[in-house]
Amino acid sequence: MTIEKILKKLKQEHALMGEPAIASDLERCQKAMADNGFAPIPQDYLDFLTKCNGLEFDGIYFCGTNKVPSRSSDYMLKDIVSLNIKFTERVSTQNIVLGEGDCDVLYLYHPESGRYKVDMYGTIDEFDTFEALFADDAFSYLMDKEN
Repeated sequence: MTIEKILKKLKQEHALMGEPAIASDLERCQKAMADNGFAPIPQDYLDFLTKCNGLEFDGIYFCGTNKVPSRSSDYMLKDIVSLNIKFTERVSTQNIVLGEGDCDVLYLYHPESGRYKVDMYGTIDEFDTFEALFADDAFSYLMDKEN
C-alpha cells in the first residue's frame, strides 16, 4: 500500500492531518533543525510533508513543520523540531525523530546510514525508505482492514 492510499484511508477514518506543507514551511523547518544542531530532514520525509504536514491516528504520530491543533480538544501535535529537542537525550542528534507511538515507540531517521528506524526501547527495526516504514510498520494494520 502506498503513502497516498494510506493517507486516503486515514482521512476516511478521520485522522488528525495537517494541511500539506509548502516550500517556505520546509525551508523554515530545515533552518530550525540546523539551528538546533540536528541533521536535515530527508527528502522522502519532506515529500510526505507536502502531502500531509503532521498526522495523528490511533496512537501513532508523525510530526510536521508546524504544530497541528486537534479539532476536538486542546491537544496539539508537536512539530518536528520540538519533538527532536524533547528526545535529544534518548536518541542524540545522530538520529532525527520523525514521530512517536504508544508504548514509547519512536520513528527515526539515521542520516549516516540513510535508514529509517522504529525504536521500541532497544528493539530496532530498519527500513530503506520512509514509505516502507510508514506502510510496512506504522500503518500496516490498515491493509488488513482493506481486505
